[in-house]
Amino acid sequence: MLPFKLLTPNPSDEYLSMALADAVINHLSSSGELLVRPAQSVSRYAQRETDPLAAARDLNVHVVVDGSIQKLGR
Repeated sequence: MLPFKLLTPNPSDEYLSMALADAVINHLSSSGELLVRPAQSVSRYAQRETDPLAAARDLNVHVVVDGSIQKLGR
């Protein structure tokens, strides 16, 4: 799970990028059926453009999940 991309960047929301990724990582790994890289392994990809295929090679994984979030309203 790569850090989420913020489509509406705001310094006060930057923590969401890793916080949401960490929540998904914890949920996916709780089943015991998947081997999921820990958040500290993917934190280097936060706040920068990342090619998911390059990240998969770097992390030595077969599947990479990435996502984005967008704040609506104020």
